Amino acid sequence: MKDRFEWGFVPAMFFRPRKTMAKIIDGRHREWVLEIAAVIGAGSALLQASEWRVGQQYGFWPVLLAALVAGALYGVLSLYLSGWLLTVSGRWVGAKGDFGMVRAALAWGRTPMLAACLVFLMQLLVFGDQVFGVSSRSLGDSYALREIYVLSNLAIVVFSVWSLVTTVAALSEVQRLSIAKTFGNLLIAGLMLLPLLILVVMFFSVFNH
Repeated sequence: MKDRFEWGFVPAMFFRPRKTMAKIIDGRHREWVLEIAAVIGAGSALLQASEWRVGQQYGFWPVLLAALVAGALYGVLSLYLSGWLLTVSGRWVGAKGDFGMVRAALAWGRTPMLAACLVFLMQLLVFGDQVFGVSSRSLGDSYALREIYVLSNLAIVVFSVWSLVTTVAALSEVQRLSIAKTFGNLLIAGLMLLPLLILVVMFFSVFNH
């Protein structure tokens, strides 16, 4: 049976990612990685849909449901793929963490994205079913709405960037690597993923023709 989710680890990841990650690994809280990955994956898909303003073409409910389902699935799949790549490439640079520890670092390291998701929920309350199609130009002369739009998007960017920082710190902790080597490991894993991305692009380009 799983331990209950420790919400205190979420704000702690903002300010003390390495120490917090060490506590997570020492306990049983790595069991929650799939749920975290699914929630953040769904939230990230919603944020992306809002940024691309896809609601103008497909409507609110189709975009919302597709983002929630596809985003959650992508979050879990990418967790396993990225975790495996970083575990394999990590061996080449002297990393110590196993597959489960790397997955935990990837999931918990991105928990600052939950704050970005909360900002999106605020946007949803303010802009309603226009949230996937709103832009500063579409808000017209409403100064207050434009300010909310700009400041909330800025907050989302800040939280997104900070989640990358905390993820690197979490990986550095579990793999016992320096920050520089962690960046190197991420680069190697990205290069390993490149052939797969090329195949996917080629696959879809064939069907588009």
